[in-house]
Amino acid sequence: MRSRFDFIALFLVFLSVWLLLTGLTLEEIIVGSLASIIITILSYRLFSFGEKQYTKRFFLLLAYIPWFVYQEILSHLDVIYRIITGRIKPAIIEVKHNMKSDLGIMTLANSITLTPGTLTLDVDEGKFFVHWINIKPDRKNIAQRFERFLKRIWD
Repeated sequence: MRSRFDFIALFLVFLSVWLLLTGLTLEEIIVGSLASIIITILSYRLFSFGEKQYTKRFFLLLAYIPWFVYQEILSHLDVIYRIITGRIKPAIIEVKHNMKSDLGIMTLANSITLTPGTLTLDVDEGKFFVHWINIKPDRKNIAQRFERFLKRIWD
């Protein structure tokens, strides 16, 4: 019974986003409904494993997006500062993580790579090797700022 509710809730979220972006004409409602049902069928399993509920994971992922954008902006400002001042201290460092699922590890590695000033070079069991434009004493900060959200979504 719970999985039906999660499926319907996801469909309604997709349909709502579609209608907000396109409009409320009959054609858009029909096409949006078809597209939303297909996307729901294809993406439902992405979130529905383990004991955590699908709907909770979906909304946590939606909450992660603004957090990620905020971190991106901070990193952009830091890289701009480093370019203007020339104060860089590049290094390749080992960053430990506690993610268990492959999807969580991939999302964390990509979040690090997409953040300006960092590049994930290698993923190993329990750690990443990251090129950082300006190494700081608090090396854990690279992964921890993303990991606390992603563990709740994927692990």
